[in-house]
Amino acid sequence: MTGLPAERFCLIRFALGPDNMVYPDVNEKLGGRGVWMQPSRGLLKKACQSGLFTKPFKQKVKVSSELPDMVEKLLTENCLNLLGLIKKSGYLVCGMDNVKHEATALSVFVQANDGSDTEKQRMMRQVSKDALYVDDFTSEQLDNALGREFSVHLGLKKSILTERFKNEVLRLRAYLKEEV
Repeated sequence: MTGLPAERFCLIRFALGPDNMVYPDVNEKLGGRGVWMQPSRGLLKKACQSGLFTKPFKQKVKVSSELPDMVEKLLTENCLNLLGLIKKSGYLVCGMDNVKHEATALSVFVQANDGSDTEKQRMMRQVSKDALYVDDFTSEQLDNALGREFSVHLGLKKSILTERFKNEVLRLRAYLKEEV
């Protein structure tokens, strides 16, 4: 809706339901006419308040005031679900000692945002400089996603799923920036 060019995986799609309600389609699975938007919570709030969805959908639409929160929840769930898939695929390393042992093979380093800053600094010295550092989730969210307890330090080996995870984390981060 901004008219700015961007890669498709960086954008968020919104679909129009049969009830003329705008729904987030972050996984691009809903049918019908869709509108693509830069991932920005501030921009979405502005679009919801000023009726900016009417023009691209070419009709009067209904927009829930909860739409920005729904998008954040769905983007977060996408990231956490991907972690579960990465674990099942065998590309996830759990625990500080295991992450240190596999440090050079890791593409992403995940630490729960309620984990120790001292441990973060220690781990960052071990992990490759090219690895993406992710601290966007709590240990409880990580525990639930992985079906285990005490998920504080995780490492993701290079894989297609890991690349998808990186893209989803970057899209979530872009969305959460408050810039408009």
